[in-house]
Amino acid sequence: MVTETYPSSPLERFARLRKRFPQMHYESVEFEESQNELKVQFSFRIPPLPPFRTLWRLPKPPGGSSVHHLPWVRNFAFHLGLVEMISYWKGACPPWIHVIAGELSIAQALWWRKLFHRGLSEFSYRNGLAVGEEEWVQFVCEKPRDLALLPWEGSRRSAGILVPVGGGKDSLVTLHLLQSRQEPIYLFFLNPGKRQWKIAEYFGFPKERVFVAHRTLDPLLVELNAKGWLNGHIPFSAVLAFASVWVAALFGLSHVIVSHEASADCSTVPGTEVNHQYSKSSTFEQDFRQYLAQWLSPHITYFSLLRPWNELQITHQFSHLPSKVGEIFRSCNARTPDETWCGQCPKCLFVHIMLSAFLPQPTCRAFLGCDPLNDVSLAKVIDSLTLSDLASPFECVGTKEETRAALSACIHRSANPAHLPLLVRRFAEDHRETLFCPEKIAVLLSSWHPVHWLPKDFEANLKLRTPSFEEALEELRLPLNA
Repeated sequence: MVTETYPSSPLERFARLRKRFPQMHYESVEFEESQNELKVQFSFRIPPLPPFRTLWRLPKPPGGSSVHHLPWVRNFAFHLGLVEMISYWKGACPPWIHVIAGELSIAQALWWRKLFHRGLSEFSYRNGLAVGEEEWVQFVCEKPRDLALLPWEGSRRSAGILVPVGGGKDSLVTLHLLQSRQEPIYLFFLNPGKRQWKIAEYFGFPKERVFVAHRTLDPLLVELNAKGWLNGHIPFSAVLAFASVWVAALFGLSHVIVSHEASADCSTVPGTEVNHQYSKSSTFEQDFRQYLAQWLSPHITYFSLLRPWNELQITHQFSHLPSKVGEIFRSCNARTPDETWCGQCPKCLFVHIMLSAFLPQPTCRAFLGCDPLNDVSLAKVIDSLTLSDLASPFECVGTKEETRAALSACIHRSANPAHLPLLVRRFAEDHRETLFCPEKIAVLLSSWHPVHWLPKDFEANLKLRTPSFEEALEELRLPLNA
């Protein structure tokens, strides 16, 4: 095992690790099947280290028929391994990746190089790595090919919809909007906790309409990180994208609908392309849709239902759902054993701010089970969420404009300003000149982002749910109880 120690500077570690480990190999994809489950093990190696192995357990249609020998199944598996490789590659950032487990065309290799570079933009920024895309990584395939389109053998198609659900308010709004659809809807959970199952129960999904996958990373990665390997955020929504379209293909479904908003396009660090939410952005969505159609399946569509809306609009829709929904959602990324909100992270604070624009404070506190807006230790965090010259928290949060608008709405609608939470009062006192008037907030609540890929019938339904400027303004004039 590795006993070498590395410099404390990430940049120096980066240089030494790349020199010490110049290559990574995507070696193999191995399958094991049972009647209702497909086990897939991916093997990656950074010589001279032992191989990294990731295990995925995916559902398969009942009946027991073997599927792993089908070319299209093996192609989906190969691609899931490519995106899974990012988790291990970032440890040493080898400049060369040798693809042995499958074949890539030149165009595909360029696509993957872009994902590795843009998807790890936060990782690069936080480790002080200023490396261009061309020198970041190169893909070498032993059997390169130039595919126009992989022949699709899965002829079973239905109008079914697969919705990946993590447990936050965005996916709950998506499920609510889809309730009126005639097509059958299925949920996709990856390593689910209690919250996801409560969501399935609330929306009335029987277990046969919930597809569950399990992912296990190699513990060697944790050991190497402790010894000084580089670590950081990966484009996890890209992993979910490849996994969810494969599950949709296995069960013959035609749509994979995710819940990414227009706000995900905003950079995390002002004046740069560093974006914590890159794999939720419209850029990734467009790239992935093209890749899916050309190299995986032309019969599955992938799109975000919420792309035309911003975070303020999504929270507005969420605030009109039954209160029971507020009791089961969770967006905090802190790993607590009971899956509660930690109340101390930027995500908890951001969600509390957004909810405060439309709901009374007692309701917000009841939903979160904590009170981050009254925690003075989060004063600097609220600055990072609202001040345009500061980097945003590296979390899935909305834009500075949306956050200021939510705080302004909370202030304008308060029946008793003296009862406002501590951090809201502080914001009102320190940034009075940046408070939004109700008309400006109404513009955000009635906006429509033109860059999206919604089919016409989905687009028409979402437009019906988008308030007009006059409707938004009228609602903003109604006071909230403190």
